[in-house]
Amino acid sequence: MRLTDPTAHAREELSVSTNGGHPLLVGAVLRLVGRLATSPSAVSPVVVDADWSPVYPTHPKTHPLNVGRMADNAIVGTSWVVQELGGATTSDPKPELAFGDDGRLTGTTGVNRVMGRYEVAEGLLTVADAATTRMAGPPEAMEQEQRLLALLDTPRAFVVTGDRLELGDGETLAVLVRPSVQPG
Repeated sequence: MRLTDPTAHAREELSVSTNGGHPLLVGAVLRLVGRLATSPSAVSPVVVDADWSPVYPTHPKTHPLNVGRMADNAIVGTSWVVQELGGATTSDPKPELAFGDDGRLTGTTGVNRVMGRYEVAEGLLTVADAATTRMAGPPEAMEQEQRLLALLDTPRAFVVTGDRLELGDGETLAVLVRPSVQPG
């Protein structure tokens, strides 16, 4: 059965099950159902408990820490050292990234300085307007720099667990740690 109004069925169910319900909540649910019906990929489904608290996201590439605004703010105002890129341990000097409170990204690639803007939303880290200085280094350091810049060139899912930040989309593409936990 094809619905001409994707929210018609939901509107009918809500009016019955909520006994009128809170108009803002009913409106929000109807908007969500409308978005799901017209573009299922526009919304990441989340399982909620009776209090409407997220229990566990149903999307396999999404981690529980990425649900909600708190997770999006987990890297704001933090600094990190890149320990691994694509499963390989980074060489010295290790790349470093700092995510400023003002939305600015600063750091080093190990050879060059890097700067740009960043945004975190819906569990994705997006870097824009990235630029670097243009110094040359050893071939392996320049290759490492290219891998880091390529990683930052696409929005990436992220997970923060204690002193560890992982970037990736279904698989870990980079592991960063806070400078205070660097191996001696």
